[in-house]
Amino acid sequence: MLFSSNSNKISGFIQAGKAEELRDYLAALRNADFRVAGRLLGEKAMWAEVSESEFWRMASVLVVANNRAYLGTMLKACQVLKCSCQVPEFAVFASACITDIDKKKALEVLLPMQTTPNEVARMLSLFGLNEVAQNVRANLLFHTGTAPAYFLLFKELQQYEDQPAFLRRYAVELIRKGDKLSFNLASILQQFFALEALPGSFSLSIPTYELSRLTDAYDSFKKILTR
Repeated sequence: MLFSSNSNKISGFIQAGKAEELRDYLAALRNADFRVAGRLLGEKAMWAEVSESEFWRMASVLVVANNRAYLGTMLKACQVLKCSCQVPEFAVFASACITDIDKKKALEVLLPMQTTPNEVARMLSLFGLNEVAQNVRANLLFHTGTAPAYFLLFKELQQYEDQPAFLRRYAVELIRKGDKLSFNLASILQQFFALEALPGSFSLSIPTYELSRLTDAYDSFKKILTR
């Protein structure tokens, strides 16, 4: 009965758009009830009738109040809801993630959901990653491992073209990830930058005329990366 009561109250606050009342209600719950409430907030059904704008507005209120308790929960809900993250309220949510740990945690979930390089770049910008060291951005793109992220990573790595030893180490780390896209990106790096031989056998062979297209457009890069 208590579970049902909590679920109904939480749902009622959400449907009515009462973010502050929801925040205060959750803060007053006992530990066991709070954990149950956290699981409910991460479920798709709890947000099914709410617009994405409202979702991010309420998520921002909760994360500002207690980032440790709510950030992971709201990111989980974002995943199951397949949020576009294109609404203005999302930018407010991003600004609520003020610590480096929070930004990293959020981006590890959100970056793989982006479908174009522009979306990935926008996400990095909203979380203030344009102002951090280049290697921090590169590491996030490296771990994201999607085609859009690898396109931006490839462009970042072009700034190290006079450091072949560094680029080769990066290619080796990509090989160690073990998936097809990472392996192909390592092959692209080797051929584009004329690096020394890498461990492993590559089936991806890129004609010279295609190498010149890698930096032109994302579609050309993706076509080769996913070959």
